[in-house]
Amino acid sequence: MKNARSLYLLLILTISLLSLLDLAAVPEVSGAPATPFTVNSAGDDNDDFTGDGICDDGTGKCTLRAAIEESNALAVLSIINFSLPSPTTIYLDNSLDYVNYADIIGPDDLGITIDGGNGHVYQGEIPTV
Repeated sequence: MKNARSLYLLLILTISLLSLLDLAAVPEVSGAPATPFTVNSAGDDNDDFTGDGICDDGTGKCTLRAAIEESNALAVLSIINFSLPSPTTIYLDNSLDYVNYADIIGPDDLGITIDGGNGHVYQGEIPTV
């Protein structure tokens, strides 16, 4: 009987720990205001210190790639918008990361082109993702 009780307690403890680990593994998007990132460079550089809450490619500029990396690293809702002259083309060296936690809000004037090379070009109003 004592072994059965010990086994039962061990089972309850294991289930509790697994539940805690499962909750810790899933990032939570809170109701806090969204973190804004403003793309002000047509470059394609990575964020200098991903996860610090600052979109900076190391030169004080914020690229689209750096904004997406920073937003994904923070795991909270972000807004990525643009402050670039029209027309502007952003030439990508390689694929962008999947956008996990951001609304990308493009300009209304259709003045930004994103060129991924190999015939992959997006031109027009950047949709809200």
